Amino acid sequence: MNVNNKLVGIDKGFSIASSGASALGTGSCATAVTFSVTTGTATTSVISGHYVYDIQITNTTLTPTLTCYQVLLTLTTSNGVQTTYGPLYIQTTASLLAWQPIDARFDIQSTTTPASPFSFLVTITCQTGTCP
Repeated sequence: MNVNNKLVGIDKGFSIASSGASALGTGSCATAVTFSVTTGTATTSVISGHYVYDIQITNTTLTPTLTCYQVLLTLTTSNGVQTTYGPLYIQTTASLLAWQPIDARFDIQSTTTPASPFSFLVTITCQTGTCP
């Protein structure tokens, strides 16, 4: 997985949600999930039984402090229809705590994945702070 903005991403794939979850980190940079010593979770509202896409985003020693990022998921079906999920917001603190993960989770609002073949794109865009 290729992630810019001096962050690292690990594709955790699609899974069926075993329980629901309230949205967290969806409003703006003011409500962003912060990188910390425990794994954080930024998520859209999740309904039990829906498919959820998960990407783990990790900061590095080069990630700027006091910087907020917007995370989006775009699914493209075989007939070219695109649907975007999110946004989620994640941010770094004033102290550099490298290699701290945040799971960004997107409910794709369906109990099935799109028919194959389909593609997906995660976009992480700097919103405020020191944007690389």
